[in-house]
Amino acid sequence: MINFEDTFFRINTRRICIFLVLILVKSNLVFSYTLKEYAKNPFGNVLFIRHAIAPGYGDPQNFVLNDCSTQRNLNYEGRAQAVQIGRIIKKEGIKFLKIYSSEWCRCLETARLTDLGESKKTSRN
Repeated sequence: MINFEDTFFRINTRRICIFLVLILVKSNLVFSYTLKEYAKNPFGNVLFIRHAIAPGYGDPQNFVLNDCSTQRNLNYEGRAQAVQIGRIIKKEGIKFLKIYSSEWCRCLETARLTDLGESKKTSRN
């Protein structure tokens, strides 16, 4: 006679073990470095920063991409944060061949305030 509880327990135990193995394998593939650590041993080709602090979420419903006054923008703290990010990157000696920014005003302003070089605006199209 098949014991349902034993079978159920074995199947769930197997699933849990597989799930845990996947989490452990996946978590070992994720890297997090400070800029100081990266500067000591640079690798890769991309540093991705969305933008500095811009309070809120998304943009107003009728925003116009070419009109910053209709978008969610950096506040004073976000501007100071962008300047500080640039200073830290420069202090660590990290240099970039190219800098790209999305066309949102908060992203363009972040790129400009980091003062790491001229940024090229990219478009969604």
